[in-house]
Amino acid sequence: MSMPKSPHGQAQSEPAPQLAIMFVTPFFAHYREQLLAQLAASEDHRYEYVGDISSLARGIPCVDPASLVPFRPTVTVALPLGLSWQKRLVRYALATDCDIAILTGDPHYVATWVAGLVLRMRRRTVLFWSHGWRRRDSTPRRQIRKLFYRIAHGLLLYDPRAKSIGLDEGFRESRLQVIY
Repeated sequence: MSMPKSPHGQAQSEPAPQLAIMFVTPFFAHYREQLLAQLAASEDHRYEYVGDISSLARGIPCVDPASLVPFRPTVTVALPLGLSWQKRLVRYALATDCDIAILTGDPHYVATWVAGLVLRMRRRTVLFWSHGWRRRDSTPRRQIRKLFYRIAHGLLLYDPRAKSIGLDEGFRESRLQVIY
């Protein structure tokens, strides 16, 4: 008699496959240090962090993730109209062996648009981590946000209200996950 198979085709007694997860953020704020430490200590998955440890942190103290986890640095530069670009992010998206990429869900980071599309073309799962919708947007902002969020396979949101607005905007519930 054979062992029952998991959805991934493995015998249930075998451990789930370890996923490679690329976590991208514009900067590593001090309040994320505990999260980084906990993920680094986990043996469930393999994590790689991409981001800037200094620039455009808007006065928020940063931590150096290289002391905790595998890290690839970017340099965030300001662009006109309140936009930003993360140098090297697209190159990392082209080269990564990750299964899942979690990127900042802020459409002001132009490289995230490009990296998200590159990762999708490479058949990687793309998730955006964001506040999402805090209120209903004006029409131009609404269209830009919807277009940007549709790059991702799913959104990791901070608030149930953001999920509710996302549902009203036509996103499937399965693509919206509230995290705390």
